[in-house]
Amino acid sequence: MKTIKTTSLRRNRLLFTLILSTLFTFSSCGDGKKLEKAEQLAATFFKKLKDDKKEEINKIYPDIKLLPSIYLSDSAKVITSYIENDTISVVMNNYYTNGFGKINEREIVLYFVPQDNDELKLFDSNGLTSYDDDSQFKFTKNTGCLSSSDTTDLRIARAIEKSNDFYMDQCITLLKELRALIYVDRWSWERGYGGSASGQGVVFNKSSFDIPKIKYEITYLNRSGDVVTTDNGYISYDPVESMKAQSFTFYTSYVGNATEARINLNFDEELILDYISNKEWRGNEWENWIKANPTNKVKS
Repeated sequence: MKTIKTTSLRRNRLLFTLILSTLFTFSSCGDGKKLEKAEQLAATFFKKLKDDKKEEINKIYPDIKLLPSIYLSDSAKVITSYIENDTISVVMNNYYTNGFGKINEREIVLYFVPQDNDELKLFDSNGLTSYDDDSQFKFTKNTGCLSSSDTTDLRIARAIEKSNDFYMDQCITLLKELRALIYVDRWSWERGYGGSASGQGVVFNKSSFDIPKIKYEITYLNRSGDVVTTDNGYISYDPVESMKAQSFTFYTSYVGNATEARINLNFDEELILDYISNKEWRGNEWENWIKANPTNKVKS
């Protein structure tokens, strides 16, 4: 019967443990230097942000220009840092006092990746900007153009940029619908004292929306068809209700030798953007739009 030599086994185990310990020490030492370097670079970045050194900020974080805005900083400190899949994350607490004396504190993460020259590149962030009030962000998210992995500042910014053509397409479609279904049903004008003009009309809303702040634009022309002057104003500040009519009056102080006038309706741009953004989407509209527009150039 063969017996196991326990002395030899203990020696092998000790040697194996020593090798693992050495490898771990080497690895930890290298990672420790990377983390220290990343924390220093993060601190430098926030110092430049505090001092408003735009060129130096852009040098540290080249793609920061893609962000819609950036939170200001009075001071920042490192909470923690760690390495995962070659990405170094530095978590910072940022402090800023606004004009009313209120201190705003928020957590911001900076993401670094090692370069071939042993330098670190700041390639993304989380919490350095906000998309809460961005209408197109809501649209991008609700139509499926923003994936579940698009959670960092730059990934969101690139997804929003990717949705530009789709977003504009939806806005133009809605604008065409409004112009077709909301129109001046009848109107008239006449010249007044001192070269002025006045008139009245009725706007009819056949759309399914209650539309506020509808504006009119009147163009006055002479006998040759040349534009003399233009004027504009609101049909009503209150919404013109769906399937309802709204009367309006207008006055133009001087129209010169105008003999003809034309009228157009304009709709508030923010109204259109807000409606498109807050509409109840199913979440597959982006995918369907891409299929229907295969020649559309989309930035990945």
